[in-house]
Amino acid sequence: MKKICLDARLLGPSGIGTYLSNFLPFLLNENIDWTILIKKGTTFPYAANATLIETTTPIYSAKGLLLFHMEIPKCDIYWSPHFNLPLFPIPAKKILMTLCDCFHFHYYNKLTQREKLYTKYLIPRFAQRASQIITISEFSKKEIKKYIPTVSEKINVIPCAVDTQLFSTSKPSISFLRKHSLPSDYFLAVGSPKKHKNLDGLLLAFSAFLKKRKGNLVICSNNQNLLNQISLPDLISKNPLLKPHVHIVSNIAKSDMPKLYCNAKALIFPSFYEGFGLPPLEAMTSACPCILSDIEVHKEIYGSAAIYIYPNDPSSITNALIQIDQNKNLRDELIKKGLMQAEKYSLSTFAKAHIDLLKSM
Repeated sequence: MKKICLDARLLGPSGIGTYLSNFLPFLLNENIDWTILIKKGTTFPYAANATLIETTTPIYSAKGLLLFHMEIPKCDIYWSPHFNLPLFPIPAKKILMTLCDCFHFHYYNKLTQREKLYTKYLIPRFAQRASQIITISEFSKKEIKKYIPTVSEKINVIPCAVDTQLFSTSKPSISFLRKHSLPSDYFLAVGSPKKHKNLDGLLLAFSAFLKKRKGNLVICSNNQNLLNQISLPDLISKNPLLKPHVHIVSNIAKSDMPKLYCNAKALIFPSFYEGFGLPPLEAMTSACPCILSDIEVHKEIYGSAAIYIYPNDPSSITNALIQIDQNKNLRDELIKKGLMQAEKYSLSTFAKAHIDLLKSM
């Protein structure tokens, strides 16, 4: 039986945490001897046939680089779902790495000195040590080949997927709105307060929208004390027009996210850069129309199932908000197209692709 050790320290509400939670229920049912490394105190509901090793070693830390290799058991495959490995050799015959995007390379000039060193010297080194690399879009594959050309031949594209048992076309919930003190009519944005998510540009565009029409904006954004993030409360407090109409929610339970989408007039996702962009897929599965930034990966993943805006142009976002707000037929058309597009990204296909790759290694 093949022994596989998975680093699941990022399991949780982040993008990589969602990636992990989507495939774990499928993969742990396979005839594989699993060992899962998790952050101490993490709830892990999938452990029926897996050995759990709790660790206090932080990810991306000096301790992780210098000492984490001693916590990894002997295995056939060690799987890192991000660009982090210990510096020293690990007791695994092969290494599998998931590299979702090349954000750090793309925004290299905006990184801290420490981040630049990690990006320039360690990420390429880690990628070269991997036997196989998974990425989540053809766009990201192209980016990896551009920034780390020596790994071009071992990149496998496995697009993200959405849990259709969780995200569905359920009816809007008044009780959910009351629970979170939300208005009954709102546009929705989902994303971290990192600068590349362009939530400051969205606020500027929404301010212009409010000068022409009535409405509300709900921003679901977990403040994770990230570097290079914007302060949403500060931006809102400085604009009297925004203050009564913009609502920030955080720590929404995963089981409640479909309700957040179902109640929304549309999702606005104006990012400058993504490796895939999962919230629009969740929204489309929940029958929520989408307004997306006109970037290459969004066109690849979502095709004609969304309205596209220029993320550098707030007036483009404002015009799209007005279009959605005043045109029910357009909303209905986008919902229909979105549901059809979302069907292309099933969890079963997503999980099978991972299983097939692991068995081939």
